[in-house]
Amino acid sequence: MKKRYFILIFTISPDIVFVPRGGSRNKFAKEEREIMAEFYVNHEKGDDLGPGTEKKPFKTIGKAVGAAEALAAGDMSGDICVNVSGNYPVTETIEIKETSSGNNGYKVIYQGAADMTTALSGMIPVDGWVPAADASVSGVYKAKVDAPPDYGTLQFYVGGERRNRARIDAAADEGGFLRASLTPNGETPSFSNTAYYNDAELNGTVAGCVQTPFPADPAAEAAGIKRGIIIPKSALAEGFDLAGIERKSDLEFIFMFQWSQFRVPASDKIVEAGGDGGYFIAGLDDAGGNQFFKNAAYVMLPAFPFCADQWYTIENALEFLTKEGEWYYNKDTQHIYYKPKAGEDMAALGASVPGGPDVFMRVGGKDAANRIKDVVIRNFNFVGENWRYPAKHGMTGSVQSMTYRAIDENSGMETHACPPGVLELTNAEQVSVEFNCFQNNSGSCISATTPEGDSPIYFQNNAICGNVFKNVASGAIMIGEYFGAGEKSLCSGNEISNNYVENAAADFWCASGICAGWGTSNKIANNDLRDLPYTGISCGWGWDNDNEIKIIRNNQITGNFFYNACNTMSDGGAIYFNSVQRGTVISRNYMNSMKRGPYALNNWKCCVAIYFDGGVGGAVAEFNAYENIDLDLAELFFDNTKYSKNPIGSDTANMWAGAETSPSIAEVKAEAGLSEKYRGIVPGYAKP
Repeated sequence: MKKRYFILIFTISPDIVFVPRGGSRNKFAKEEREIMAEFYVNHEKGDDLGPGTEKKPFKTIGKAVGAAEALAAGDMSGDICVNVSGNYPVTETIEIKETSSGNNGYKVIYQGAADMTTALSGMIPVDGWVPAADASVSGVYKAKVDAPPDYGTLQFYVGGERRNRARIDAAADEGGFLRASLTPNGETPSFSNTAYYNDAELNGTVAGCVQTPFPADPAAEAAGIKRGIIIPKSALAEGFDLAGIERKSDLEFIFMFQWSQFRVPASDKIVEAGGDGGYFIAGLDDAGGNQFFKNAAYVMLPAFPFCADQWYTIENALEFLTKEGEWYYNKDTQHIYYKPKAGEDMAALGASVPGGPDVFMRVGGKDAANRIKDVVIRNFNFVGENWRYPAKHGMTGSVQSMTYRAIDENSGMETHACPPGVLELTNAEQVSVEFNCFQNNSGSCISATTPEGDSPIYFQNNAICGNVFKNVASGAIMIGEYFGAGEKSLCSGNEISNNYVENAAADFWCASGICAGWGTSNKIANNDLRDLPYTGISCGWGWDNDNEIKIIRNNQITGNFFYNACNTMSDGGAIYFNSVQRGTVISRNYMNSMKRGPYALNNWKCCVAIYFDGGVGGAVAEFNAYENIDLDLAELFFDNTKYSKNPIGSDTANMWAGAETSPSIAEVKAEAGLSEKYRGIVPGYAKP
């Protein structure tokens, strides 16, 4: 017998991952629908041999998926709901395939509890803390991570709050960053500043740049260092002995290159050279798939005239651990070392590390002809995904928005890829992802794209709305194609709206908050994006100025709110565009408190409100507004099409609101960001 039910949607609280908050919630949407069947899942109380009822729930979501599929195979007479409650540990990917599709106008709904207490969690608790006698300073504790032998992590949390990994002390007060002043092309190398040290393999022409060979250093040759970084002693805190670090292979070098980032594991070799006022030479590990050395021209060589004065830092050594609230990970013993903040109780610390699989949930069909339809994913807290590749191999950024170069661990071939999504969508139509919270994850949160060489996925008429993304290592949302399949993209008609993104790209600074590659007629509207190291919304790909291009067109970027975007990296902005985009409109977006980051370049368009990069044409930017921006007027709207082979330019130059145009700045701000009915997803929502 069919019955009627009400769908109640409540506010998402971004801080409920570890200690869910009780009490009432503000209802802001109600929908009356027919229900055909309901299944219940509770991992702690359930049993997969049971009927899956509210009193006798299933134990696993996989069991409920099978039950839902069996009913969806016939004609549906109402929605099928899978209700998941409690804390659900995710140890392998949950697969929801095209056989779970709804039909007859009804949906298959996978949902957490309406009070937002359902966590799909990969977190590993870290407890059993004891004083660390091997630490160089007092007040440091250590505990062993209960994880497989090959476990690695770039994140550590206390009470759900992110903690910073221990970083080297620089001579200058630059937050632990060192400036890499490059040797000018063709000039004699100097060791007075940081330089790239390598053997003859990469000397010569790399990416159109001639690298002058550095003189072989006897100490480096004796230690067997072929490739590495030369670090002057003057760049470090006085008396710091970099060569004396006990576990050199735990170190990671992090290079900041304008719009990209390189994370490079160290080898086990660091030598002192050049006498008392000389330098250290640190070997870098190019084994296991790290592609840093193939991109070396982008990092330490003047491949472009505007690439000088890059920044880098070194992290993860016990000798660096001197400040409260910082941590270090010993890869061999698998111990976390932590120096607690004042007032923290080590017996009740609530510490954890991410340990979940690369992908928590995959929703999609096997190909475009067999795509999933009419499915809803909502009311889940996704927390604790651990992207394994960069923790093991490092990460070599490729182009914009967290695309990276990698070695396929199965084939050994080089490829371009995008970070895995905690929630991966593939070959999907009319799928809704709504009112979820993504927090403390390592990769992207929602991904609908393919690696280089794969066939493009069918991704049309889907909705990603009303979700919260907070304190995530990479970007929030990534859709469309990026490498190899762009001209065949099947990404169109999707809506990304009313999502709240705060402190995304916390580790992988080159990720954009929301990124849409090759795609048509996609709507990105009324999102609120705050505190991002790089671009807020990136749309387009390929840097293509072909007038006949039809794949990227008719997109809408409207009514979005940006605060403190592009605060670290260069060559980005609140909104970034490239390639011809006929019919695309960028309108009524509001930008506040954008400024040149402390490590951004001084001789390039490092932070731009709206950035039209190479090849852009056909797009209209109008009635966007800004306040509290300390950029020059020329940097508020940057049109780089003059550098294109056949510049097309914009059909309409941006007309800033608040001058002699309508609407006013106040009107644009009032309408930007979360729409009224969605503001409950962030308690106390307000726009600075």
